[in-house]
Amino acid sequence: MQIGELAALAGVSTRTVRHYHHQGVLPEPPRRVNGYREYGLRDALRLARARRLTELGLSLDEVRDVLAGDSARELREILLELDADLARQEAAIRVRRERLAVLLSEESPSPDGAVSPQMAEFLRCLETVRDSPFAAADAELLALLDTAAEPEDRDRLLELMRPMTTPEALARAEALYRRLAELDRADPADPRVGALAADFAAHLPPRARRRAGPRDARRRRPVRPGVPRRSVPRAGRGRTAGHGAADGRTVVRHAVGYSREQTPTMAAMLFVLVLETVAMDLLLRRFGLPDVPRLVILALDASSVLGVLGVMVSCARRPHTVTPDGLRLRYGRLFGLDIPAELVASARIDRRYDEKRLLRLSDGELALAVSSQTNIVVELREPIEVPRPRRPWTTAVGSAAAVRRVRFFADDPAAAVRAVAALTTTTMGERAA
Repeated sequence: MQIGELAALAGVSTRTVRHYHHQGVLPEPPRRVNGYREYGLRDALRLARARRLTELGLSLDEVRDVLAGDSARELREILLELDADLARQEAAIRVRRERLAVLLSEESPSPDGAVSPQMAEFLRCLETVRDSPFAAADAELLALLDTAAEPEDRDRLLELMRPMTTPEALARAEALYRRLAELDRADPADPRVGALAADFAAHLPPRARRRAGPRDARRRRPVRPGVPRRSVPRAGRGRTAGHGAADGRTVVRHAVGYSREQTPTMAAMLFVLVLETVAMDLLLRRFGLPDVPRLVILALDASSVLGVLGVMVSCARRPHTVTPDGLRLRYGRLFGLDIPAELVASARIDRRYDEKRLLRLSDGELALAVSSQTNIVVELREPIEVPRPRRPWTTAVGSAAAVRRVRFFADDPAAAVRAVAALTTTTMGERAA
């Protein structure tokens, strides 16, 4: 067969056949004495297979590997990847059709209606308070957030704001909008402004008000068998407390504080955030921004203030502790690690000031820094598995890493080293006995 006959048999163009030759999908056949290519049945079968695979969505490189029998690129592996890609495209098309259905359900679709289905559902719940111009501006701001935010952040925000769609919450929102309209041009010193801000904060969902506090961390503290549930003593230079165990013996708990070094920095940050909140309020008023988006921005600033305050409080109330059971390292509610007493080999003072992260896991070493500093090193007899936090500000964990050395910071490193050394001595005595 000549090239035209081969192309007609496989249902492709002669240009496609030449392109397949150039890409290595179809080998060059022998030529006649006149220079024309001479194709056989095997070439027709290979070309038909190539056409079927490309119709499935495989690239020419993948088709070439499959037809060549490349063991590194099995056909099943390629087809599974293709199926996953098609599933992603199918999901994306389904989401687009859902958004189109929302727009088509309206008598007069508008460009602002082209938000995600989740945001569209939330905005429909707020229709009863959309008569106010401030409510309309609020809806426009939410539409902007729907476009700018990542899907997971948007879904988390909507889930947090879901309690604001109940009939009681909508009635409160309508009253807030009326009061906002009354205070549109009011003086910042007007006492009604402070009262309205307090009512607006109370209108926020309870979960938003609880996120920054350390109460959840105290509630989730694990209880060890035989040890009564109680609060850890406040962190000072190194306080020691005792309580009764199940067998009647006195268990000594040594609290090792670590927040003193970061307190001045975080207090200064807190002052700057409060100052920024006040300055932002004055600036937004000067430019005539409507009250609803202005208060939303102020609420976000206030959440930052509460976040910093929550870290300060939780670090002060959750010190490192040394007990006969071992050493427990913490950083507020963000991190906790238990090291059994029998694994502690030694402890010494070793000051470092170059830590780049709050938590570092590298080369078999864990560093838990405060203000980029560590001053104590604990060597372990055996490695322990430490989960890697996916993000330094969450408790979500990823893969584990083996650690043989631990660095951390203490306000009084000498007292902390004495407490850990006593723990090591007690463990060695028990082993000898």
